[in-house]
Amino acid sequence: MAYFRKLFFKRVTGIRDTYVLQEGDIALDEDDFKLYRGDGSTPGGIVISGAGGGSGIALTDISVTQASASGAGTLAYNSSTGVFTYTPPTASGLGAKTSVSEADVTQHQSALSITESQISDFGTYLTSVAFADITSKPTTIAGYGITDAFDGAFGSLSGTPTTLAGYGITDAATLNNMAPTGAVDFTGATSVDFTGATVSGLNFYTDSDVDTHLNTSTASSSEVLSWNGTDYDWVAQSGGGGGIASVADDTTPQLGGNLDLNNFDITGTGDINITGTITSSGDNTFTGTTDFDTITTDGLSIVDNNISSNRSNDDLILSPSGTGSINLNGTVTGSGVLDEDDMSSDSDVHLATQQSIKAYVDSQSGGSSLQSRTTKNGVTGYLIDGNQASVDITGFKGYVLLKVYTSRAARVRIYTDDASRTADASRAEGTDPTADAGVIAEVITTTANETVLISPGAFGFNNESTPTTTIPTMITNKSGSTQVITVTLTLLQLES
Repeated sequence: MAYFRKLFFKRVTGIRDTYVLQEGDIALDEDDFKLYRGDGSTPGGIVISGAGGGSGIALTDISVTQASASGAGTLAYNSSTGVFTYTPPTASGLGAKTSVSEADVTQHQSALSITESQISDFGTYLTSVAFADITSKPTTIAGYGITDAFDGAFGSLSGTPTTLAGYGITDAATLNNMAPTGAVDFTGATSVDFTGATVSGLNFYTDSDVDTHLNTSTASSSEVLSWNGTDYDWVAQSGGGGGIASVADDTTPQLGGNLDLNNFDITGTGDINITGTITSSGDNTFTGTTDFDTITTDGLSIVDNNISSNRSNDDLILSPSGTGSINLNGTVTGSGVLDEDDMSSDSDVHLATQQSIKAYVDSQSGGSSLQSRTTKNGVTGYLIDGNQASVDITGFKGYVLLKVYTSRAARVRIYTDDASRTADASRAEGTDPTADAGVIAEVITTTANETVLISPGAFGFNNESTPTTTIPTMITNKSGSTQVITVTLTLLQLES
């Protein structure tokens, strides 16, 4: 069986004599320039002799050349010339694999007879490859997998400077260093401020220029300016120049601005019709027929038929002159007029109606007729069955109790004063009160909307230190469920 040997040269630090070459290894000693082969056991290896048993192969007997890349690459030796020829592989010759990792090289480390440091050096080689030498590169940013690339629009930039200086511009023109030599166009400018500036070289239009333009040298007293079709001309007011002899000649005059009276008056006979708001200061006098939708003064507003004060909590005062009077025609109504037969509000800032005054006087003086019976109501809140509530009913200081109505089954106790109600609150149902307990009446209903007749009628009165029209009651819910209970007392007033 034939054998061949692969030759790899790697420089090894150390002394060959103590180095054991493995089977198949060939080493060149740089001291004696001889080749040695390894057998796996002899330190320093075995020198390779010539055909005649000479002193070996000298370094100068061997040379290496490199051919153009081709296929998977080869390494050939010419035994006649002693030349090694290395043909590197092409990219296609390497096969489908487009990248070589360190792990790919490591797994073939033994066969290639290379060290770990040489594998690391391979990565350094890869980083030295020029970008231009790479083929089949993408032609778009998206081809490299970049999705957030700059779109080229200035508006897409963030953190842009807000001043010219921020862009590094140091010679920008400013109003302080502008020195225009041509025309300056201020079209569209609302104002131009030359404060502190020195302006020269301007042609000003003087008064004499205006006089010349309007031909004032040809004007006579009382003449008016007119346009004759080609130039300005001065004509008599009664002439054909378009002027008017007096304001009365203009039947449709219009103002182009505010009319300043200059401390004079507008007088005459006729009407003044104004659509809008009249604003004036000082004293104003209107005579004749005046029609306003709204009149607003410093303290008073008149809108249609409503007169009111403008300022908060201001009085509205109607003051006739001298012996004059204030005449109120028609019906007087409003919150300032009270219609109470018993005058219960006892107000000193409201008016009373004629009817309420008569009713009150009749009740105090005996009047022309006896009192009529009336009803007074009291209502609980939501009351749980079996619970009781104190309810004050507004009635009379003295009265005759004729009937008691309940909207739900209930126990109703009526007292002379609040203290008696408090003292009697815990008295059990069915237990009679004492004679001086202050209990005027007690009724118990068993159905809804039930009326109990008090026969004979019970005399009742308010026994507070200062008698009032309050009738104290205690109402107990006996309906069997939570209810709001209304109690109605039918009364005959005995005391005002």
